[in-house]
Amino acid sequence: MKYLSMLLMMVALSVCMVSCGDDDDPVEQIEEETGIIGTWIHTDNGGSMTYRFNKNGTGSRTLVLVENGNSMTKTENFKYTQSENDGAGTIRANIDSAIFTWTYTLTGDVLMLRDDLGTGYWVLSRQ
Repeated sequence: MKYLSMLLMMVALSVCMVSCGDDDDPVEQIEEETGIIGTWIHTDNGGSMTYRFNKNGTGSRTLVLVENGNSMTKTENFKYTQSENDGAGTIRANIDSAIFTWTYTLTGDVLMLRDDLGTGYWVLSRQ
């Protein structure tokens, strides 16, 4: 009888210990950046180029040009549309009333943009 009562007491205590309190930390919801959504940067000796594509079809482009130790920064906001097919696609952006078209290839955290004339391309990394 003594062992049976000790066994019942241990079962009761273990249920109480397991069911008491909530010590889980709240889970922070992080908005995942997928596709071209996010911040992308290209840096070389002449400066840097940063693109930000938002989910709502807006974005920004910041150019930092460095020459003879002096730097100049220019930021342009734009609206864009995108068509995508399996990691490649086209972006049409309206920057200062001019329409720019870029074709792109997305591989992991690397975005390759090519201008609409096909004369220049930039390799950007996700930030």
